Amino acid sequence: MPSSTSPATFYHWDAHRPVLLLRNLAAEEGDRRFQKVRRRALAPVIERLAAYHREIKTFGAARADLVETCARLLLQTLIGRTA
Repeated sequence: MPSSTSPATFYHWDAHRPVLLLRNLAAEEGDRRFQKVRRRALAPVIERLAAYHREIKTFGAARADLVETCARLLLQTLIGRTA
């Protein structure tokens, strides 16, 4: 999955960084409106991670490695880090 991340994803984040950072900050501070918006925005990412997990599992990867990789990618997405 890391290699399939679209350049458009990075462009979108960079183009809207201030708004996305504000959304994340408000969500982290407990504003349910922003939590809902962030959850909706991340749903496709979470779905893709689940698909990646199922796909790579067929190659015999260890569960711990899969969980670590997916958790790292999700965390980076949640906190808005693209690099």
